[in-house]
Amino acid sequence: MASKVKIFQAFSNKLNNYLIYLEKQYPDDKDITKIKMSINICDKKFILDSFIQNVGPYAQFIFTKNEKYFITESNSEFTNKYYNELSNKIRILWLKMNTIQKDNTWDTFQKLLLFANQFYNNDNVNNDNNNDKQKMIKAARKK
Repeated sequence: MASKVKIFQAFSNKLNNYLIYLEKQYPDDKDITKIKMSINICDKKFILDSFIQNVGPYAQFIFTKNEKYFITESNSEFTNKYYNELSNKIRILWLKMNTIQKDNTWDTFQKLLLFANQFYNNDNVNNDNNNDKQKMIKAARKK
């Protein structure tokens, strides 16, 4: 099993690379750069925890590539303002995205969920919060 540090780095790199990808795809959209900068200055563990808390409950939508997530479900108020900003931006862009851009988005969110799952599965601390996160992703992946 990969170390928590490597998994954590993989998660952070994947998220950052996706934001760079969006910047390149939509160079005139300055909101993407602002969101990327906000996420990059934030505590990375907070970002990972926030991702699993805000996106994890929708894992079934993401693993089954149900567009409802990006069109309506991601419009809900997340507990983290960065994910509110990011999800609202992706929701707006989703309607403009071509198939390749959508596939890249699905791939990114699936991998981020898998990295988060690995991170919490690799945790030697068996607390209820981590167990709930693991179960949430595993249950969604089975459906």
